[in-house]
Amino acid sequence: IKVEQKIPCFITHTTEETHRIIQENLHQAPMYNGSIKSIGPRYCPSIEDKVARFPEKTSHHVFVEPESSSCDEIYPNGISTSLPLEVQEAYIRSIPGFEQAKIVRPGYAVEYDFVLPHQLHHWLELKTVNGLFLAGQINGTTGYEEAAGQGLIAGINAHLKAHEKEPFVLDRTKAYIGVMIDDLVSLSVDEPYRMFTSRAERRLILRQDNVFRRLGKIGYELGLINQELYTKIETENQLVDTIIQELRSHKDKAFLSQFLGNQESNREQLIWATGGKLSERTLQTVWAEIRYEPYLARERKEVEKTELFQQLAIPAQLNLDTIPGLSTELKQKLKRSRPVTIAQATLIPGMTPAAISLLIFKSREFNRLNKKMSEGACDEISCNSF
Repeated sequence: IKVEQKIPCFITHTTEETHRIIQENLHQAPMYNGSIKSIGPRYCPSIEDKVARFPEKTSHHVFVEPESSSCDEIYPNGISTSLPLEVQEAYIRSIPGFEQAKIVRPGYAVEYDFVLPHQLHHWLELKTVNGLFLAGQINGTTGYEEAAGQGLIAGINAHLKAHEKEPFVLDRTKAYIGVMIDDLVSLSVDEPYRMFTSRAERRLILRQDNVFRRLGKIGYELGLINQELYTKIETENQLVDTIIQELRSHKDKAFLSQFLGNQESNREQLIWATGGKLSERTLQTVWAEIRYEPYLARERKEVEKTELFQQLAIPAQLNLDTIPGLSTELKQKLKRSRPVTIAQATLIPGMTPAAISLLIFKSREFNRLNKKMSEGACDEISCNSF
């Protein structure tokens, strides 16, 4: 999409004087005087938090963003605060460009309670309260997109529940919303949760360009998109499949190499060849599917492997200390989280593929020996070694 209207944004920075004013008034900030005991969002720290945590820094960026094209108010992104108004006025005017600034709406802080999200099903219904669905900050998240994603899933499932239909669960290999909800429900939270692409194991599959290919059919089956739009999506998908198949079977390796090497040079040619039916988005899909073909195949194979063992139970009696090759750090994390299945274990931060393989092997071996022991076909020493 070509942007016709642009509004200038600017950048400035705090100064040593700014930091001095903030340091001298930290005792008035709720997060520092005990009025608020919560943990603030890690990736959206207040300016007083930045100054207190990084005293060696002499300045921090302030992004000057217009509130709209129809008013002269600006938002100074990067200096959110809970300090009193008079302190805000003092330090704001110590920032270059803000010497004559007027504060229209002062910064403020709020503290709120939340429900530990491991008390939720993956369809965002409380396990202990039938028919009660929760979404947003109440589940321990921070951010507009995170709240919107949960609201979508909670709304879908509330509707399905009201019509006595099976709940809908979005898998973490299908969408980032699935990653977020699986993280929340399986791992719970110890600080405000933010969704990052790095939290997903299959980022190469979860691309912007293929969202309709991944979720179009699901949206149609749930009644979120109408027949007309779904028909367009399916037609586009078939066109993309045909082009990809033709490119993969192309015997001219030089042509394929040129296509992969310079996406832009082939854009007009492909759009012309398809009678103008190939959009910029679908062009990205064609290019990505061809360019990353071996990596995508590897990722899909990993997904199949994970799905094969994700429901494998990790025996509660399994002695983690006896598993060779498992680091002390991972043993501690496993003991703290106590995942019930391999799928849950893969979500533990820092968990490695090698560690997961060990867990799969030891869990299956434990189950086999436990079965033999129950049948009287296993000696006590070898069985109890786990």
